[in-house]
Amino acid sequence: MNLTELNIILASSHKDDWLWHDGPQQFIYKLDLSLRMKLEPLLRENDYVKIESYLEPFFKRFDHPKADYSIATVYYNNSFVLEKLFIAADQSRIYIAGFSPISKDAPIEDIVQVIVDAKKQKPIHYVLSSQDVNFGYLLTRRYTKEKYIAQLKIAKIEIDELEPSTL
Repeated sequence: MNLTELNIILASSHKDDWLWHDGPQQFIYKLDLSLRMKLEPLLRENDYVKIESYLEPFFKRFDHPKADYSIATVYYNNSFVLEKLFIAADQSRIYIAGFSPISKDAPIEDIVQVIVDAKKQKPIHYVLSSQDVNFGYLLTRRYTKEKYIAQLKIAKIEIDELEPSTL
C-alpha cells in the first residue's frame, strides 16, 4: 500500500469497512489488516490540552459544549504513517478535524489570522475538506454519515466539497 492508496481509504471508506476495539480505541481496516488507526486524548504534562477560546463558539452549539483534543494515529504494519489532530466535542460524541496552534500542519499565518479575528470578535470561518469529514465520521461511532454532517451544520462548520486536502 502506498500513501495515495491510504489517503483514498481514509477519504472514502465506510465504518463497516473497519473493525473496532473499544479498549484502546483502535480501528483495523478489514480489507487490509495491516492498516490500523488509534484514537487517544492528546495529553500535555499529564493534563488535557484545553480548547482555545476562539474555537469555543463552535462547540457551545452542541448539547454538551465541552471539547478536548484527541489525536488519531495511522499505522501500517505497525509503522507510523501519519497523525491527525481532532477535536472531541459533545462529550466525545463527535470528532472534528482540528485547527489549532498545537497542530503541526496548520500554517502559521492562518493561526495568526484566526487569533486576530477572535480578538476583534469577528466570526470565524471553519471549513473542513470532504476528506477530513470522512476521517472524522469514521472516528465518530455513534452517528451515520448523514447525522455526522448534520452535527457539523449545527456547529456551523462548512464542508469544502471541491478541494479535498491531503492528510
